[in-house]
Amino acid sequence: MAFDFDHDALHNQISRALGALPARVICAPQVEPLYDSVMRTVSRAVRDSFYRWNAVRSPLARLPLELLARCFTYPSLPDRILASHVCRSLRAAALSFPVVWSQLDFSDDVYPSKQALVLKAALTRSGQHPVRLSFHSSDATRTDWSAISAVIEQHLYHISALDWSSPTSNLRCFRPAPILEELKCDSPFVFPIDFLGGRVQKLRSLSIRDGVSFPSFCPALSTITTLTIDNLVLPRDAVGLGGLFDLCPFIQSLKLTRLSRACARLLPRRRAPRSLKEVNISTGVKDVNLIPHYLAWRTRHLQRVQISMPYIARLDLTELAEGVHTLSFALETLTVVVDGCCHYLTFKGYSRLQKSATLCNLEPALLSLRSLTIPGAVIDLLATRSLVLPSLEHLTVAIDRGRPRRDGVFGSETTLDKFAGRCPSLAVVIFDPGFLRHYHAFRREPFGESHPQHDAYVIGLKRTLHLPSAPWRAPAGVLSTRI
Repeated sequence: MAFDFDHDALHNQISRALGALPARVICAPQVEPLYDSVMRTVSRAVRDSFYRWNAVRSPLARLPLELLARCFTYPSLPDRILASHVCRSLRAAALSFPVVWSQLDFSDDVYPSKQALVLKAALTRSGQHPVRLSFHSSDATRTDWSAISAVIEQHLYHISALDWSSPTSNLRCFRPAPILEELKCDSPFVFPIDFLGGRVQKLRSLSIRDGVSFPSFCPALSTITTLTIDNLVLPRDAVGLGGLFDLCPFIQSLKLTRLSRACARLLPRRRAPRSLKEVNISTGVKDVNLIPHYLAWRTRHLQRVQISMPYIARLDLTELAEGVHTLSFALETLTVVVDGCCHYLTFKGYSRLQKSATLCNLEPALLSLRSLTIPGAVIDLLATRSLVLPSLEHLTVAIDRGRPRRDGVFGSETTLDKFAGRCPSLAVVIFDPGFLRHYHAFRREPFGESHPQHDAYVIGLKRTLHLPSAPWRAPAGVLSTRI
């Protein structure tokens, strides 16, 4: 496509400008400033003309800047930077709305040679808007950690969430961070006394990995409600761990995972704050018992407790299960509900013999037990023991996949009879369908007014069957076992 332009007006204007030059201008180099000025003017006029035409014709240019800015929040950081150089409309949307730069994610492949400059530019473009910053890098040689840490510290005043991972450098956080609520560090972290300016801030969630060093006093940590510490191996990785409840008096959720034997000894030894509602502690080291540590923290305000560790022979759970009203065995997890608090105890390699022994060892604490869930393979072991559950009302038997006939309940009519004979309050026995096709339920009620000593366990399909007071016959497809 070619256009025929009339250049006479421009030619005449340039001729008049050349004619007005002083007489001492006699060579071409002396005219270069005039030449450059003319070229800039012409180029600007042509560019402005095309921009006005594009503003009228282009659908993108007719979209509101607010909508364009909203679209900018979805691409990755490199794509946002590239898009801001496409045209005036996109650049105006990128620079006019700080929310475009409110989510910044850096990794090894994001501008590896100039990450500090790009980070500073992006944080500057965000203005005063709260920023969620994630910086993960495993390259200790190509990344200028000191420059990046300095940029982050300079902009701490408007960072609301910070996710940091560095193989060599500790994050510098000495300046106040008035809106910082979440801090996650996937590397060892040393907290100074003047962390976040040594003032009480708004930090609520803290997650540390591979090591932590707490001071004896730190005002900025006093507001934490959720604390997660992972993989503590050596004592130097858990400095100050014993004073955790003093540093965080309002903590609500505590998670300590992959504890070593040495670090488990450094856990707090006093009662937890009343604010603590959830506890999750775990270890993979054999013969490390975490339950006494939890019992030292235990309060009536706890609602959910998870403890994971290898099984320990002759493990004493009596104190933990005192007053239990709901007990459940599932795979490697023992669930104990006491006073509204659910305890999930996971023992690696938890066999059926160990489950049976655990239940029998807990007998002194099971006087108020009302609901029990056990695998079908365990009930035959319990039938041979002298376990007495005077308050048990509901029994749920979980059947393994593909082998219900091998479970003790189906193997003998007297197995369930023996166990139920030591549970005078037992009213309902439910067979958990597990991976079976139908839902089986047992209902135990008097079989007739004239023979109250005869009771019946009935397997119903997809529902619990209520026996009438008159003599009853099992319908087709329903198995009745009289005991």
